[in-house]
Amino acid sequence: MGGSEAVKGAWPWQVSLQVYYQHVCGGSIISPYWILTRSTAFVFHDRLSDPELWTVAYGDVHLSNLPTRRSAKRIVRHKKFDPKTNDFDIALLKLSKPIIFKRKPLCLPNVGLQIHSSNGSWITGWGQLYSSGELIEHIQLFLTFHAICNHPYVLNGRVTETMFCAGNLRGGVDTCQGDSGGPLVVNSGNVWWLIGVTSWGYGCGLRTKPGLYGNISFFMEWIQKQITMVLSGSGGLQCLMGFLACLALDLTPSIFFINSDQIPFPFERK
Repeated sequence: MGGSEAVKGAWPWQVSLQVYYQHVCGGSIISPYWILTRSTAFVFHDRLSDPELWTVAYGDVHLSNLPTRRSAKRIVRHKKFDPKTNDFDIALLKLSKPIIFKRKPLCLPNVGLQIHSSNGSWITGWGQLYSSGELIEHIQLFLTFHAICNHPYVLNGRVTETMFCAGNLRGGVDTCQGDSGGPLVVNSGNVWWLIGVTSWGYGCGLRTKPGLYGNISFFMEWIQKQITMVLSGSGGLQCLMGFLACLALDLTPSIFFINSDQIPFPFERK
């Protein structure tokens, strides 16, 4: 909510995860065979853990006009995911057939790496609050100090090392229902980096209640391990090659960080 509609061709890595052709949540293309999303979508009902129920649709900003679909072959959820706290809220989908992706890849960060936040980050999705949910909306957000997020009057200690918060503490700008699982990205050196996955929040756009995002930097070792463990055909290899291709761009992000306390206070949204 509080964003603007995306133009055709924008955010090409954004996908819709669907059950019976109905949008459930978002996800990000990280390789021809792999989609990164959140765990929550697969735990509300036992049947939702069955990959045969899920399809991935992509290729347009219009939800009803997504031209290409892929069926899911495997769902990999983090074993430490806690549905009560949303800790370790991350998952991977392996596709039955590869996605043909001709654009620049959406790059994954190194472990312990963070992009300079002064440029802001972007969230995208087909969330439906105050919009039809038909077009992808994009919103620029700024990351928030970990200590501020955990203040008793903000999120009261619920932000763990597996997540970070972003948004405007004055409210009105946020992800909402239908956006979960989608990407939070930042551009550095003309390269888009996937640094967060939309996870949870208190309502949508409420004052002093910024949204919570899975910390991809924290999960990088887990992501690489899962892809290697379920290596089948060229799927896992292509993902690792895609990751190496990002590193080969030799574009050094502006800030390296150890923990979320180094993330600056949010600037005013322009």
